[in-house]
Amino acid sequence: MGTFLKVAGILVLIAGIVMIFLSVAGMWWLGYWTSPPGAQEEEQMLPLPWGMVALAERLGVVAGGVLVFLAGAALFCVGSIYNDIKELKSRLSP
Repeated sequence: MGTFLKVAGILVLIAGIVMIFLSVAGMWWLGYWTSPPGAQEEEQMLPLPWGMVALAERLGVVAGGVLVFLAGAALFCVGSIYNDIKELKSRLSP
């Protein structure tokens, strides 16, 4: 059971990292391709309603990726604790 939790934790950690990476890369990629030519040097914002909504969506995905990453770390820690307790019980019982 502990080994399963550790493996599942590692997979969830990787999924969280992928979510964060793709969201940040998507922010850069969409910002680069949706701006007019020559505007990359200038700081140009999208109109307030849609620009803020798009930014909020991307930041929400980043926050979700961080939460998924933390959930994976928690699963890994629970699996490690489970294995350690199981090992201690086997050492103490005759």
